[in-house]
Amino acid sequence: MGEVINHNTNSVDITEQYYDTTTRVENLKVQENRLRELVGMAKNVEEILKIENELNRVRSDIDLMSTDIKRWDKQVSLSSLYVSLKEIKAGKLETLNIPTIWTKAYKGFYGAINNILRGAEGLFIYAVTALPYIFILAIISLISYLILLKVRPKKIK
Repeated sequence: MGEVINHNTNSVDITEQYYDTTTRVENLKVQENRLRELVGMAKNVEEILKIENELNRVRSDIDLMSTDIKRWDKQVSLSSLYVSLKEIKAGKLETLNIPTIWTKAYKGFYGAINNILRGAEGLFIYAVTALPYIFILAIISLISYLILLKVRPKKIK
C-alpha cells in the first residue's frame, strides 16, 4: 500500500510548570483575601488606595495564571495529530548520459580555445605592465648613446 518515509512524534512535559502555577495561584488567592481584610482595617484614603493597587496587581496575576491553567487543561483533553501524505509518482526511465566522441572533442576544443585566450590575456597584461620599464630603459639607452658619440673621437677619412 505505501511506505513510511518519515515518522515524527513530539510532546512537551509541562507537569512541573502546571503544578508551580497552580500553587502560585493558591498563594495569590490567600494574599488577595488578606488584602481584602486590610481594606476594612485601613484608616485613611491613602492606605485604601495603596491596598487597592496591590489588590489589583494580585488579581491580574491570578487571572493570567488561571488562563494558562485553563489553556493547558484544554490542550491535554484535545491532543493534536498531524498526518501528511505524499503521493509517490511512478518512476521514469532515465537514459545514461554517456558523452559521445563528438561531445568530448567539442569540450576539448572549447577548453583549448579558452586556454589560448587566457594566455593571450596574460601576455597583454604583462606587456602593458612592462611598458613603463621599457620606456625608461629606452631613454637611458638613448642618453648613453648620445654621450658615447660625443666622447668617442671621430675618425678622419
